Order: sequence, then C-alpha cells, then structure tokens
Amino acid sequence: MASQRQVALAWLTMLAALAVTSFAAPLRNAQDCVTPTLLKLVDQRVFPSAHQIQSTSVVTLQDRTTVTVAQDFSVTYYDTFKVVKNLNVKVNETYLLYQCGTTPPSDLAAYDLPANTKVLSIPLMSVSAEDTSILYFMKQLGVADRVGYVTSYAVDPCMQALLAPGCGRNDSMATADVVDATFTYGKNDKDATSIAFTATADPGPLNRAEHIKYVAAFFNREAIANTIFRTISAKYDATRQMVSSYVTSTAAMKPLVAWITYFPAYDSPSYKSPASIYLYFKAYRKDYTEDAGARTFDPIALNATYGNGKTIRISSDRDIIFSDLDNTRATLRTILKDVDVLIDESYYGGRNPTTITIDDFRTMYGFTAESDMTDFKFLATQRVLRLDGVATNDGSQGWLEEAVARPDEVLRDLAGFFQPGAFVASNDPNSGPVAPRFARTLFVSASKPSTVLVTSAAQCPANQLTCGGAPAPVCPAYYIDCSGKPTVATESQPCAPTCKPSVNTPAPVNQPGAAGRVAFAPALLAALLAVALAAVAGFAC
Repeated sequence: MASQRQVALAWLTMLAALAVTSFAAPLRNAQDCVTPTLLKLVDQRVFPSAHQIQSTSVVTLQDRTTVTVAQDFSVTYYDTFKVVKNLNVKVNETYLLYQCGTTPPSDLAAYDLPANTKVLSIPLMSVSAEDTSILYFMKQLGVADRVGYVTSYAVDPCMQALLAPGCGRNDSMATADVVDATFTYGKNDKDATSIAFTATADPGPLNRAEHIKYVAAFFNREAIANTIFRTISAKYDATRQMVSSYVTSTAAMKPLVAWITYFPAYDSPSYKSPASIYLYFKAYRKDYTEDAGARTFDPIALNATYGNGKTIRISSDRDIIFSDLDNTRATLRTILKDVDVLIDESYYGGRNPTTITIDDFRTMYGFTAESDMTDFKFLATQRVLRLDGVATNDGSQGWLEEAVARPDEVLRDLAGFFQPGAFVASNDPNSGPVAPRFARTLFVSASKPSTVLVTSAAQCPANQLTCGGAPAPVCPAYYIDCSGKPTVATESQPCAPTCKPSVNTPAPVNQPGAAGRVAFAPALLAALLAVALAAVAGFAC
C-alpha cells in the first residue's frame, strides 16, 4: 500500500501536469474589457464611428450601422456587440461578437439572426490559424501574439517559432479549451468557434487586401485596419498610375504574360487525377498583369480555338486545363510560343526554392530540347518568373501568406519585370526600383544571384517569441481620462493613461472561451500545490 508521502508526491506530479495544461491558454487581459463605470459613461455604446470599418456602403439606422465591403462581408454595429456576416456564397456565416465586459443578447431572433449564429467574446484572446492567409493580416493589426496555434505551412519566422521544438503549437493540437476560435478557409458547421476566412476567394488584388477589415472586427482593430488599407490602396494606385503614364507616353510594348502551374498525377483509393497543366486566368492575376503594364490571353477565345471540353477545357474560374499531356502538350506549346513572360506557380515537391533551377522548370513542362531555348520567347529572353521570393526551407511560400495582404508590393515586383523603364522615367523620388520581394527570375548566375529570402524560426526577434504567452492588451474604443471623462481611443493613445488614483482599473470579468476557462486556475493551483507541499513536508521525517 502506498505511503502518505508517496500519495503527496503523486499529487505534486499531477498538479504540475495540471498547471501545464491549465496555462496552455493565456489569461484574458482585463484591459481588453470595458468596465461598468465606462459602460455607464458612454451610455452602453462601445463602438464609436471612428472605430468602425470604413467603406462606400454604409447604412445607418436608429439602433445600428451596417458597413458592407464589396459583396464579401458586412459588419453591423449595435451598442455593445457587432454582427459580422461572411457573404461568400459557399460560406454565408454569421458571427455575433460582443465586447468583453458585456453580456451577449439572449434572443438572436430579435435581431433577425439565424439560429446557427456563432457567438464570440471579443477581442479574441487566443486563436488557431489553419490557413496561412490570415497570418500577415494579424501581424499588420498588431495581434499576431494572439495566434496560439498555427498551420505547419507558416512562413513568418515568429509563426514558425510557434511550431519549433520546445513550443510545438501546430494547429492540429488546438482544442476548444485552449483557443477561443479557429480561423479556417472553409465553413465548419460542427465547430461553434470556427471562423471562415475567404480573402483568397475574392477576385481582385485590393479586394483581397481589404479583408484586413474583416479580421479587425474580431479584435476591435478596425481603426488601424482602415489606415493600413488606405495606405496599401494608395501605394497600389500610385504604381498603377505610374506604369500607365509611362506606357502611354512612350508607347511601350505590353509584354504577353502567361501564369502556369503543373500538377502531377495523383492516385489514391479515394481520389484519382491525371497529370495536368493549368493556364491561370483568375481575375486577380489578370488585374495584376494589366495594372503592371502587360497583357494576357483571353481565356474564352483560347477555349473557342483549342478547347474540346475534355482534355482541353475551361473551368468555372476561366482557367484552361490541359490533361492527357502526351496528346495535348503540343497545343500548349503552340499557345505559349509567343509568350514574353511566363510565371511558373508549380510546387516542386517541398524543395528549398534556392535549389529550383531553370532546368527543373524545363523538365517539368517538357521544354527540354535545345531548340526550345530559342524557339520560345520567354526562354530566349530569360523571362521565367516564380513567386517564391519569400519562402521556407521546405517550399512554403509567402505568396500564399504575406502577398495576399500586400498587393502593393506584388504590383511593384511585377511592374519591375514587365515595365522596368517606368521606374527609371518616373520623377517621383519614392518610386525608384526596389529589390523584388515575391517575384523572382529563374535565370540566375554569378552576376544575377538568387533573390529568395528563406525564412526560419531563428529569425524571430527574441522580444516577439510568445509560445502562447499572454498577449498585449487590445483596449476598448473608449477609455476614462484622468478627469473622469470618456474619451475615444486613438492610435497614439490606444489605452487609458496612468492616473492617480486610477479610474481605469477594470473589475474582474467572467468570460467564456479559453481565456475565461482558465481564469480561476492560478489561485486554485496555488492553494492545491500549497496543500501538497505541506503534505510532503509533514511526511519528510
């Protein structure tokens, strides 16, 4: 039979394990929440107009304001909560986000909300990111420290640090007791805390970037999101205007561009697919091409000329798909013969991008004959590009992460390859050519070395290593100033100033979700550990 000392030691072991588990989710920062005093001073209205997303479509009624961004999502602001709707036709989900420190409405039907509306306390405290495209948006908003678990395809160094040994926070390990919500690409009806993030489904470069406002709504960061998007939009427009003016004034030739991807054959018990090559024509690629001073094919005309509805066919996204490559590759070669710039988006089996060469490209697509180097313009003029300029050692790309949020940088990259003279001719001292970030040439040499930036966890600054630790506060849109008056927070003063005596000390708040579930843990664990330690000491002799 075990001695009392052994029992006490067993308690210590169990409690140590419990402590690790309990602290897997960070505590809710009280500064995130409104206080009863503040609520009374602002008449229960916690979302001033300066802290709402901005758009050209705004409808203001007596009890609410609805802002719609394109046809992608809308946010309706009530007094103490907001309703976010993802309007993507494949998602169509509704989220009720109530300010921490308040109570959500109990009757969804009173607000014409569906019964399956997902109810979340904001700002979200700890989230799992299953899709890379959300990550840079959170970084821009200053809430990357609220990513508790992350996809293994992450490119950002600090997100890779979450995956590193000693932290190991892969999104597959995230459970409902350690995160408040999970950002995922698709819809998940079975998870009441999943949030569909569909920026990459949007057709236009700037439309995709404007999803920063969607992300912001879940963290009360709309004010900074408005500023960031205005800046990115202005930079994008400035590059577009510069290129357009240059092409018009000089009658510069617009190069013919093709975006292309090779998919190897796939064979499994549940799914089979032959090897295929796609010519991409999704709207955002067309926009990038034309705004950077180039041109591309008309997919409808291509399909009318070459399509057969089977082995050469057009998709719902207007991509042209070539299968049965032994018999269709000749047609593809005919189409590509006069292409000036070819952008290869293929995946090379998880290889470090710095090892991918022009010979690998030629082998993959079948341009192996020596004569191909002169017969195809994009090979003869050495204008084969890839979009893995920022990537990890195993081939995950910033193109699918950072680039979604930074169309202004993508456009500059492409314009630098399509119309380099535009930068030289511009009189704007801030518009000179810069080293490309996402796009790069596959033709490298001693004089033109590879420009790939390979990221790793080791590049994360020490002060940004979180491993699920307590994040910085995201203070409410109002605070009480030192004279006791409610004041709208600003970028320069986002939280309440220090006052003596303080009028801004929040009262304890009971919260659901990961943060609330562990809020009781420190005191309870301390008490239990004290008991166990006392027991061990008592039986020491």
